Amino acid sequence: MKRCGLLLLCCFYLTGCAQFHATKGWTYLDRHDPDNAIVEFQQAEQLPGALLGLSDAYLQKGDLQRAEESLDKALRRYPNDWAVVLEKGLHCLKITKDYTCAIHYFERCKALKPSGIAAQLDALIQEARQGNTM
Repeated sequence: MKRCGLLLLCCFYLTGCAQFHATKGWTYLDRHDPDNAIVEFQQAEQLPGALLGLSDAYLQKGDLQRAEESLDKALRRYPNDWAVVLEKGLHCLKITKDYTCAIHYFERCKALKPSGIAAQLDALIQEARQGNTM
């Protein structure tokens, strides 16, 4: 019984620490300090939001390859997390201008049924379709 309690305490501690580092990472990112944000997000990689933050920090530095790698890592770990899927679609639309990719991820995100954003997803799909015809 003591062992189980200790295990639960360790899990709570590690998750709490990860959240602390992710929060610090977002603070650094807001301050346009991607180097410190990267350090913090790397210590919280078990959280989907931290991997998205890591991608954003690399984008701030202009490192598109590492940004995409972080995003793809988030997708591999959390393939059904609508926020991760949405972020990949936005990356395809705004960064790489791969409109077919963007449509794929926006439609996949829609299928995950995130509450309250269906209209915004439809608008993003339409934007990607228009970009695809240019």
